[in-house]
Amino acid sequence: MTERQFERRRSHRRRARVSIYVTLPGQKRQRCTTENLSAGGVFIRTDDRHVPQGVTAELVFVIRRGSVARLHRRWAVVTHASHRGAGLMLYNERDLAVLRSSGVSV
Repeated sequence: MTERQFERRRSHRRRARVSIYVTLPGQKRQRCTTENLSAGGVFIRTDDRHVPQGVTAELVFVIRRGSVARLHRRWAVVTHASHRGAGLMLYNERDLAVLRSSGVSV
């Protein structure tokens, strides 16, 4: 079987290089670059920084259109990490509200 047959993604991922600021619990905000994006997740390059699996991260995507830059804030959980970077599963606003109401710190 091929690697693609084992994937558990719900949406197609696309190669994309986007500037992103990542804030992990107890760490300073870091500027990173995405490698690929999908509707449900993102893979970021982290330059061998330690990214703990299972933690919630705040993401700020910097989307540039000509001379205008828009910031898009999202939250995600680190699903896997390696020396190349980290894969994160994005939360939607409803998921975030449920987590907050259950007492989870996000």
